[in-house]
Amino acid sequence: MDEVIGDYTTAQTATALIAAPGTNNSIRVWSIFAMSAVAGIITFLDGTGGAVRFEGYPVIGGGFNKDAPELPDHRNFGIFTVASGEALDVTTDITGAHSVHVIYEVVKTGGGF
Repeated sequence: MDEVIGDYTTAQTATALIAAPGTNNSIRVWSIFAMSAVAGIITFLDGTGGAVRFEGYPVIGGGFNKDAPELPDHRNFGIFTVASGEALDVTTDITGAHSVHVIYEVVKTGGGF
């Protein structure tokens, strides 16, 4: 597992949080934690495709947390997986201080193992 933190003071539009992992690889997100000085929307999406994968709504002086659920047979597939070869982008409408913390891994999605 790897982690990345994005600290921002202005609204972001499709800002790359995690770079594209290359052909036949995807980013699988396991945990998201966000904090914000003001209320707003934080959206996580595929890099060039722009598909929305998750959206959170921090309150003033608060945040949100999302961890991957564990299935009854103890399997776990993360919160979401970004499309193969795509970066994980973040878009926010928050104009004050805010940050996101993402725990993720890169998984092979094709091309042989």
